[in-house]
Amino acid sequence: ASVAGNNANQATELERLVDALRAWTLDPSLSAPIRDWARSILPSLESVTAELRATASSLETLEQRRPLAIAVLADSIAEGDLAIEKSKALRDDLRNQALDTTGGRILLALEAVKNLEIPEVILNSDDPSVPMLLDMSRMTRLLVGESPPPPSLTD
Repeated sequence: ASVAGNNANQATELERLVDALRAWTLDPSLSAPIRDWARSILPSLESVTAELRATASSLETLEQRRPLAIAVLADSIAEGDLAIEKSKALRDDLRNQALDTTGGRILLALEAVKNLEIPEVILNSDDPSVPMLLDMSRMTRLLVGESPPPPSLTD
């Protein structure tokens, strides 16, 4: 598959979408906000489709006249895509490594607490199994779990 062919295929898919959206703008069974949204997005899609068609035509001419140049371009695009995917994998790996530390677990616990939606909590202060909210070390152990002691400053 050539770059020009890919652009032409994308333009064809966008043309189908444009046709569907045009039909939506005229369909009385759809709500007015949907028809208005379809009407508002049509000009942008039509513009992108026209640009893709023009680019496909230019690339096709380039492929015919300078096949090596278009092959180098396609290779460069593929290398760029691969570099992006590798960087995403590295980002995810480094993030996972960082979250697999005591600080990472604390960060995840804080995020989890932010997302909790508890309307009301009643604590019985006479119950020894209920942690004191001000006992930070016990609350940390409860939310994060046990961790090795921090390294001493003399080591």
